[in-house]
Amino acid sequence: IVTAFRAVFFALLLLLASHYTLAIAFHVTLQGQEAGTEMFSSVIASMQTLFIHCTLLDEVLQLVNQLWKEELWFHLVSVYFVMFINAITLMNILVGIVVEVISTVAMAERPCLQSRGIPSGTTCD
Repeated sequence: IVTAFRAVFFALLLLLASHYTLAIAFHVTLQGQEAGTEMFSSVIASMQTLFIHCTLLDEVLQLVNQLWKEELWFHLVSVYFVMFINAITLMNILVGIVVEVISTVAMAERPCLQSRGIPSGTTCD
């Protein structure tokens, strides 16, 4: 379990670092734009926008429509890239946790099955 927590911790740390870096980039490059003043007015606001819209995918069309309306194509592609990377990262975190739990339960059940002489593929009560 500790290994799974360590992997999750570093994956979330990587996610935080990428959000921070991209928030700085979005904040600096969108100054003077309407989207910049509404959603990326500071680095913290940029991180919040990226987290809510790109990681949790909550009201993502609001962000996409704003960037589309202002014809900020590079930023639009960047938002899609962030959504794709975050979805893969979170999916891998969940898969890693599930695999770790299943392998831990299997190792805990193996001695019980072997002591009873139960063939593999059946369960212990």
